Parts: sequence; structure tokens; C-alpha cells
Amino acid sequence: MILAWSIVSCSSPTASKKETTPDTVANDPFFDQKTVSLLSLNTEAEKALENWSAMKNVLSNLETLPEVKQNTLAFQLKTLSEEVLEIKTNTLSEPFNQPAIISRFKVIKTFVLKAHLTDASLYSSPQFKENITQILIAYNAFVNQLNVVVKETINTDTIIDF
Repeated sequence: MILAWSIVSCSSPTASKKETTPDTVANDPFFDQKTVSLLSLNTEAEKALENWSAMKNVLSNLETLPEVKQNTLAFQLKTLSEEVLEIKTNTLSEPFNQPAIISRFKVIKTFVLKAHLTDASLYSSPQFKENITQILIAYNAFVNQLNVVVKETINTDTIIDF
């Protein structure tokens, strides 16, 4: 009788029930913490970019990259890659048609395309996270250079008007 009772109690549905927790990994942020503090455009640079919607879209999407969720990372990278490919660096208007701007944008483009072409199964690797961090560092270098170039252009215009 004791043997029969122990067999029944071990095979009862309540004994085999496991606690399930919702799978929240997909909604977790890609970065565990904020990795790179992003620079912002100064007001002069924002004004200079008013008519360059393609670049404004790229910069806007890059700004959201540190908060991207695991389940939207592939889409974010696809969108970014399409946007960077849309910008042709050989047709930039002044004051952006300068080697310092063009080269920094090409660095962003290279890192974005590299990340986009990475197999999704490697997204959790430390090397991939480092690649995404490199995109953010390249973003900062680009924004800093935009700010410098626009400020120099304004200062040059002021000196010429003098």
C-alpha cells in the first residue's frame, strides 16, 4: 500500500508541474548597460542638416541603438544598413563635402554593414557587442566632426563678412 501511494504521488500532475516564467530575453536590452555616452549635434549643426533628411535618419537611428531590444536588433541593423547605403559621399554639399566628414561617415558605414551581415546566432558574442560599440564610437567621432566643421564654417563666414 505504501508503495502504491508513493508511485501515485510521484506521478500526479501537481508533482510534475514546473513553474514557467515568461521568456523576456527577447525584450531585454541588447546592452546590459549604457556602453558609450553619445554626443549630440550643436544647434548650428542641426540647422545645417535641416535639408539632409537621409543623414538625419541615420543619426536618429544610431542614437537609438544603445536602447535597442534583443528582438529588434536585426531590424534596426537592416534599417541602418539601407540608410547608410542611400547616402552617396561623392555628392555631399557644402559644408559637408570635406575629407574629415566623408571618412568618418565611411567608418560608420563599414561598421553598420559589418554588423548587419553578421549571422544572428552570433549576436550574443562579446565580439559582436564590441562591433556595435564601435558603431557608437564612430557615431561620436562623426557628430564631433560635424559640430567642428559647421562651427568653423560659421566662424569663417563671420571673418569674411568683417
